[in-house]
Amino acid sequence: GIVPNVSFLLILSAAICEPYSNLSYSLIFGIIYDHMNGMVFGTYTLLYVLISFAAGEIYHKNFENVTIVEIIFMVLGCFLYSIITTVFIALQDGGFWQIFTRISLVEFVYNSIIGIIILLIYKKIIAPSAGRRKRHNRRSAWRI
Repeated sequence: GIVPNVSFLLILSAAICEPYSNLSYSLIFGIIYDHMNGMVFGTYTLLYVLISFAAGEIYHKNFENVTIVEIIFMVLGCFLYSIITTVFIALQDGGFWQIFTRISLVEFVYNSIIGIIILLIYKKIIAPSAGRRKRHNRRSAWRI
């Protein structure tokens, strides 16, 4: 069945809400997901790091604290994740369009809806407590 990738959605929410913590979340959740998934080890870790880094850097350099843009970044991140995972699966099994239309498109819509909900909850519950921590002069999302 098709299930949302909650770990990816949490990482993307962290990248959008907490600019300096997304790399550590990406590495930890990526390694765990790679270990549990059974595909080539490191695939999801690399995917999580690249998407969260790009989303965090672009968002925080250009659109700080704009809710509609955060939602757009969540949807675009989910779409990019679905396309890349479809390519990985198609390289192993073949049939890109069949996999994309039957699995990835539905998963994209599902992840986007759940991702928006997680993002809004993350902003209300987790991000305010992170704001109370000492803020660093942020230059890059690579800071752990």
